[in-house]
Amino acid sequence: PAVLRALVRGQGISMAPAPLVFYVMVRHALMQREIHDRQLADYRRSLDAFERARRLHDSLDALADKGLLLIDTAGAYLELNLYAEALAAYQKAHDVLRHTGMVHDRARALWGIGSTLIARSEFEEAETALAEAADLFAAADNAPLLSGVMLEQAALQEARGDHGAAVVTARLALDLVSGKD
Repeated sequence: PAVLRALVRGQGISMAPAPLVFYVMVRHALMQREIHDRQLADYRRSLDAFERARRLHDSLDALADKGLLLIDTAGAYLELNLYAEALAAYQKAHDVLRHTGMVHDRARALWGIGSTLIARSEFEEAETALAEAADLFAAADNAPLLSGVMLEQAALQEARGDHGAAVVTARLALDLVSGKD
């Protein structure tokens, strides 16, 4: 307390090393909140923790950017009817994005996987990918993209020859974004 009072009054603060000032101030703030962990006030450890967090953040940003680029690349392949390349890029994007916590973009990759598999007439695998994408969009409460996946599911049902189910699914997708229940 005496050191803290001296620092607060500005006595000797310019001569005190930054780690000491940091420790005393943070330790005092923690004690006021009844947190008695000396390590939290350790200047060097705090800086190291922030640096580790920054590196992790930068690494995740790079992964996220890679995943988004792969989604865009896969979309271009799909438009060119290069299904094997599109599928590989969407699957790689999904794998990369799984580690970033970017659920929305991971769902977009799954949607692309489903679309590509429909184009290749691999309906069972497409159904699985689209169902997972729909679950992720539903959990994120993203009605517009959930509706888009549902329309893709309707296209899958139509491709399988189940016209009735396709119409019902398409209507549900429309109702989802038009506010009807």
